[in-house]
Amino acid sequence: MSSILDALRKVEEEKAAATRPASLELDGETAKDELTGHGGALATVSLTPLRLLLGALLFGVVLVLVSVGVSILAVKSSAPKRPNSGPV
Repeated sequence: MSSILDALRKVEEEKAAATRPASLELDGETAKDELTGHGGALATVSLTPLRLLLGALLFGVVLVLVSVGVSILAVKSSAPKRPNSGPV
C-alpha cells in the first residue's frame, strides 16, 4: 500500500517539476533585480519634439471640442421655451 502511495507522490512531484518554469530558479541578486524593477532592458518612450507638438495639438483640439460642447449644452438648457400657441 505504501509503495503505491510513494509511486503516486513521485508522479505528482514529476508533474509539478515539469510544469514549473525554469525562470523561477533565481539567485538572490537576480530575484532582487526582478522584484525591484532594476536590471534588464527598460521600456521607455522617447519624447521627440514632434511627438510633444502632436500631443499638445491633440490636447488643444480635444479641449476646444469639449468646451464648445459644454457651451452649446448650457445655451440650449438656459434658452426660454416658447409656449405652443394653437393655430391662428
